[in-house]
Amino acid sequence: MRLFLSYKRQIKWVSLIIIFLLIMPVLGWTISSLPFFEELTYYPPIYIFIKIFTIVMAMLIFAVGWNTYNKKLPRNIIILSTAFLGVGLFGFAHLLSYRGIADFIAPGNSGPTIDFWLMARLFAVLALLAIAVLSDKPLMASRFTRYKLLSGVLLMTVFLAGLQFFYNDIFLLSFLPNEEFIQIEVIINYITVALGIIAAILFYLRMQQPQSYDLVSLFAASIVMVLSNFFFTLTSYDLFNLLSHVYQLIAYLFLYRAIFESAIRKPYQQLYKSQKKLEKAQSALRQSEFRYRTVSELTSDYGYAFQVAADGNLIQEWVTEAFHRITGFTPGEIDNLGGVVTLIHPDDIPLALQHRDILLSNQPDVSEFRLIAKNGEIRWILNYGRPQWDSLANRVVRIIGAAQDITSRHREEERLAKLNQCFTSFGPKFGENINRLVALGGELMGAHFAVYSRLEQGLLHSCGSWQTPPDYHSSCPPAGRICAAVIGNEGDNVVVIQHLPNTPYAQTDPRVEQYQLQTYIGQVVKCEQQRLGALSLFYYQPVELSQSDKKLIGIIAAAIGVEEERQRADEAIKAERAFLQNVIDGVPDPIMVIQADYQIILMNRIAREMAMVPISANSYGSCYQFTRGLSEGCGIADHSCPMEEVRKLGKTVTIEHEYQDIQGYHRVIEISAAPLWDTEGHLAGIIESSRDITERERVRKKLLDNQSHLDYLAHHDPLTDLPNRLLFHERLHQAIVNAQANQTKVALLFLDLDRFKKVNDTLGHQIGDYLLKVVAQRLQTSVGQAGTVARSGGDEFTIFIEGVEDIYPIAKIAQRIIAELAHPFEVNHYEFYIGTSIGISFYPTDGRDVETLLKHADSAMYLAKAHGRGNYQFFTAELNRKAMRHLMLDTRLRKALEQEELQVFYQPQVNPSNGRIVGMEALVRWPYSPTEFISPAEFIPVAEEMGLIVPLGEWVLRTACIQTKIWQDAGLNLRVAVNLSAQQFRQQNLLEKIMMILSETGLSPDYLELELTESTFLEGAEAAISLMNKIKKLGINLSLDDFGTGYSSLSYLKRFPLDNLKIAQEFVRDLTTDPCDVAIAEAIISLARRLGLKIIAEGVETQEHLTFFQTHHCDLVQGYLFSRPLPALEFTELLKKNSS
Repeated sequence: MRLFLSYKRQIKWVSLIIIFLLIMPVLGWTISSLPFFEELTYYPPIYIFIKIFTIVMAMLIFAVGWNTYNKKLPRNIIILSTAFLGVGLFGFAHLLSYRGIADFIAPGNSGPTIDFWLMARLFAVLALLAIAVLSDKPLMASRFTRYKLLSGVLLMTVFLAGLQFFYNDIFLLSFLPNEEFIQIEVIINYITVALGIIAAILFYLRMQQPQSYDLVSLFAASIVMVLSNFFFTLTSYDLFNLLSHVYQLIAYLFLYRAIFESAIRKPYQQLYKSQKKLEKAQSALRQSEFRYRTVSELTSDYGYAFQVAADGNLIQEWVTEAFHRITGFTPGEIDNLGGVVTLIHPDDIPLALQHRDILLSNQPDVSEFRLIAKNGEIRWILNYGRPQWDSLANRVVRIIGAAQDITSRHREEERLAKLNQCFTSFGPKFGENINRLVALGGELMGAHFAVYSRLEQGLLHSCGSWQTPPDYHSSCPPAGRICAAVIGNEGDNVVVIQHLPNTPYAQTDPRVEQYQLQTYIGQVVKCEQQRLGALSLFYYQPVELSQSDKKLIGIIAAAIGVEEERQRADEAIKAERAFLQNVIDGVPDPIMVIQADYQIILMNRIAREMAMVPISANSYGSCYQFTRGLSEGCGIADHSCPMEEVRKLGKTVTIEHEYQDIQGYHRVIEISAAPLWDTEGHLAGIIESSRDITERERVRKKLLDNQSHLDYLAHHDPLTDLPNRLLFHERLHQAIVNAQANQTKVALLFLDLDRFKKVNDTLGHQIGDYLLKVVAQRLQTSVGQAGTVARSGGDEFTIFIEGVEDIYPIAKIAQRIIAELAHPFEVNHYEFYIGTSIGISFYPTDGRDVETLLKHADSAMYLAKAHGRGNYQFFTAELNRKAMRHLMLDTRLRKALEQEELQVFYQPQVNPSNGRIVGMEALVRWPYSPTEFISPAEFIPVAEEMGLIVPLGEWVLRTACIQTKIWQDAGLNLRVAVNLSAQQFRQQNLLEKIMMILSETGLSPDYLELELTESTFLEGAEAAISLMNKIKKLGINLSLDDFGTGYSSLSYLKRFPLDNLKIAQEFVRDLTTDPCDVAIAEAIISLARRLGLKIIAEGVETQEHLTFFQTHHCDLVQGYLFSRPLPALEFTELLKKNSS
């Protein structure tokens, strides 16, 4: 790891000191046998001196850190120094409690002495760890924060000292005379050693970056404190006791150096450097001011300086001569007025005050404001101000700046703003725009009147004027006129003619003498590179023209030329539009040109006649108003917008709209919309043409309806309206494809009606057809949305069902169909009984294509007929047997539960160390016959499907509690374990039911154990934990059954309030032959031990199994080695034998 450069130099000498301190114990050990050294280590005044010196250093650390505090220091300093107040106080209490010094504190007892010393050490190392973890940010802005910190340290110190003084018997720390430390004191010492090492590591890691406090000293203090605390654990040797005290003093010296370096030495070094920089800067500033004032005197801009009084007022120091030239005031006149500030325009005083406040906040600023000159003229000033900060005074003491006269620029900006305003306010009328431009030119140039004259057809026509005299002629011959000369001149520059009475124009242009004109200013106006006319400005006195004035006149003349071009372009567009209108009016279909904003700009005569709203000659409105009479766009559910479709696709589109025309008739319109692009490639609009296709659509729809009807007849049975064989085969094929993709099954049912042929032959086809319709309705009712029903021909029907996972639901559906068709059919007051035989096949087990499945289902159907009709058969005998068995269990289980045919057996749980039976597990059994028991693995899933698992589990729990209470009353105190299913565990009232059963049976909760499986916690683990805690509070034990066979979650296992883990039989069965099972069993045992759980092993059947669990100190074992599950009477005999 690379250290910061400055830390590399410091860490070298610190490393030497630490190496020396590590060597010292070795040197001390070699001379410890010398007589004088032995006396020295037993000499009490040395210890007292070191302790006093240590207390003084701790108090110095607090005093220096506390009294040199400021908000810029890192918070680590104030935290460390305040904590060491507590260290010093604990050290002082330690000294006072020394035997023989102050027996009134701890008379005859050395315990408090050690306790206070340990508190001081622990407080010190915690303070070091705290500042190692915290960043070096300043403490909080509030000045009360450090007092809160101080109060906390004092309260903690007083509280701990009070406990020791007055309630020392509650302290675990004690010291027995002439004996070593007790274990708890050694542990605390090692804790301080570990915390010190962590602090040292953190300090060392921080040396990669520069910090605002002395990291090296803090690192050294941590290392030395670790050595001191370590030696303190070896106080049975007097040498290490002495070194522990000496090293603690050295550590405190390092800490004092860190505090002194950060709080005193470093800030004073920075202050000294800042003072030197300030003196140097002030000298440079004086030289800079002299140069600045000299330069300012020689320029048109002016400079200034103000002193800032303590109250914030500005006192003028100096201002350059340029200021007097700008304002016209002499220095004495300004002084009499009260200074430069008095010349600021009244409306700009708030702005000037804001400018001043920004400068006083030590921020440079630029602002604009107005000054009132001596002659009353308004002068615009751009002011640049820069403050001068005095770090000793902690405020701005001077403001120096420069100002520029920007009056000319401001006037130019005002003229350009008016010009821009004029341009943006143009309207569609040519004459108004020209007059506005001429008026603007005359106003901005200060002319007495202005005229724009156009040379047209041998006459000068006045096309725009401003403030012309009342008798001014708007048209006249060009001969001898000044403006005609400007138009005919080959140059494009501004023409300025002064002293007009002394020029030849006084004789040729009657206006010179008529209006006493003195000055003429003219600028040619061009349109499409042709000299079209001239802008003329007339004055009654001589004027001077600047370059910006000439530029302004040129801009206005150019704008007039642009307006002339626009006028010509508008006229050309009108002519082209008129021509185009004549062309499209001859087209028989409606045509419209629509802009991108949906406004219609052009349409033909046919389109106008179809308008849904009145239209004017100049404006057609929007397309949706015109064609639909709508107030908003037509892009709704039943009308797609042609504009939006073109915008989306970028090409010609054809769409259809349906609407009612103005006469109320329903119309279908085919609209073709072609895009119009602008020069930049953006959509400018569309050309929309329409065609009435109402009749064509009517014919097309009729043809489609006919075709749809024919398709329906081709795929459906005309009698029952069910899918026919063709459609059924298509759908079944698709179902097989879907099942193959989703890894599911498809069930196919083939039905043949029993006794239908006899009814049909006897009563006729009319009755037979009616019967088939009713059968189709009953089949659809029986199957519902679960499958597809079809009539394949005659009295045969087929059904397929997708997404099949088990045969049981299919058997249910088959039973429902048979029952539904067994009901009588009433036709013409006759009652008929028919039935059906059903054959069932499955994809993919019985076939992978339609034909194979149908063939196998047909075979199964014939098998059903062979079994006496009115039943169903699966294609394979095994599936058929399983389905029948399942249905049998379904029928018998509910009856068995109601008639209490089930029994509870008990299997003992044995202590493997002595063979004693300490408990038993209650197991439900179903004696189906005197010689046959149905396995729980077979009937428990059926109970879960039927919803019987909850009452079954409640019956088992009640029965087991009753029997256990009977055994307890007989003197056999055993705990019974009862399994809880996941459905039972999720009951809302489970806790109440358990409490009720315990109350009714009188069994104590201590003798009941509930076994849960991992599947119980797959959903709602948090709720499960909460319920388990409530059960635990009753005193009931909890076990996790078959651990490791489900979805084991160790993250939840550690939170479950369990008592036991049960190793599943599958891990026990092959223990003697399978090393993997050995490893799993050992891992489960080790995990349970670390979690504080007991282990119960199931399936122990051999002596080798028992030996394994005895070797691994398993708590309980259970299996056939001891006993199979027994009924209550036999289990009672087993208990009697075991107890004897």
